[in-house]
Amino acid sequence: MQHTLSNIFIYILLSLCLCVSCTKDDGNVVLEMPNTYTEFCDMYMNTDKRAATITLDDGTMLDILSQGIRSNVADTTVRAVVTYALKNEKPVIYSNTMAFCDQARPKEQFKITPRDPMKIVSVWKGGKYINMVLGEMTNKAAKHSYGFLIEGVDSKTLNVSFIHFHPSADPESYTEKKYFSMPMTTPYISGYDSIAISITTYDGVKSYSFAVN
Repeated sequence: MQHTLSNIFIYILLSLCLCVSCTKDDGNVVLEMPNTYTEFCDMYMNTDKRAATITLDDGTMLDILSQGIRSNVADTTVRAVVTYALKNEKPVIYSNTMAFCDQARPKEQFKITPRDPMKIVSVWKGGKYINMVLGEMTNKAAKHSYGFLIEGVDSKTLNVSFIHFHPSADPESYTEKKYFSMPMTTPYISGYDSIAISITTYDGVKSYSFAVN
């Protein structure tokens, strides 16, 4: 069962000990930091409401060494961006940020369909998802809303618009990175072999196309 950020809360209780090893170099202690990786993933929360595994976009599934990440929902999968290092082939997670994840939906499932601008950092296909890192102008004074709107199919290309509601109560004070994932498939429409997603920016509308397979 997949839950979006709107109905699940993750509590991170991570140790500040980052598995740093020490070596001596001519009598001086040298701290050796592990190699870290930052990736989108599917994070599985077990029946104890703790993070148990992460599955990377290339299909690699890793058992989590640290059990400091918790959810208020048991036996579910959430979309996340994690920074981790491998210890004995298991990931030690240093940071964890939830990504907004939802399938593309038809217009009748939206109350409003605003396309307020975002800044594009990167957009790419990762496994069965389209991943996006976007910059949001905010002051954290009010909550923004997001979605993926089905515009229709044209020559076997599913056209999708990124929906962003920027409340007027939130001044554009600074840019904050936000993370988004859209599954490449949706139960609402079929018969397409590529997806074109359009994102409204401060410089106009930008579109990105990806093959489904």
